[in-house]
Amino acid sequence: FFFSSRRRHTRFRGVTGVQTCALPICFPVTIHWPGINEEQRQAVIQREGGLIDLLEKSPIRCEEAGPTAEEIIDRLMPKECLLCAGRGQQGAVTKSREEWRGSLARQEFIVPSPMIAVQGLTKTGTLGFRTLNNVGQRRFLVIDQDSGALDEQAAILSHLSRIAPLALLVSTGGRGTHAWFYCSGKADSQLWFFMRMAVLLGACRSTWSRIQLVRMPGGIRDNGTLQRTLLFNPGVVR
Repeated sequence: FFFSSRRRHTRFRGVTGVQTCALPICFPVTIHWPGINEEQRQAVIQREGGLIDLLEKSPIRCEEAGPTAEEIIDRLMPKECLLCAGRGQQGAVTKSREEWRGSLARQEFIVPSPMIAVQGLTKTGTLGFRTLNNVGQRRFLVIDQDSGALDEQAAILSHLSRIAPLALLVSTGGRGTHAWFYCSGKADSQLWFFMRMAVLLGACRSTWSRIQLVRMPGGIRDNGTLQRTLLFNPGVVR
């Protein structure tokens, strides 16, 4: 995946009209994110199915009694890893998996990759629990969508899942979704093209940062709303 397959590469070009063969092979030093290409977005929405079609691809049923936050994180993250999570954007802390056990469902946010140290240096030289200095390699690239109907968001994700393996889809507890695409071992130079496509189709670019907090699956939003797991496919994680 991530452009390693000629068949998927061709299919992507056919759906969106993006000439991926003409993309530069070098990762840009300064990232310039594109605006939404409404014509390509609408073409994908018209071609792909809606939310029900996407959820039918989930091998694990995620109705009201779906998998818990503890079960999901145990399946997606390495054993005995460090996790950064919190009830708010400013209060996230890094602890061992066992220290978090039993309390993940009460958290609103999590960094979707393991941490390599409890603390690291920030850009200002102070110690922090969530820094580029103490986060590990990307394990998941999360696509954040909060515009358009859920059926439209699902159509975009169905399209992107033709290119990369979709492991998890979480409701933000509002009008949006967070989709976790498994990307362990992939270089940023490969992942950037995928992220760029998602942004072209309406995704938020903020989750490109490796330390960006995303919604905890099965967690609780600050307004008390459950962040429901909509799709769970742990079989793509190796």
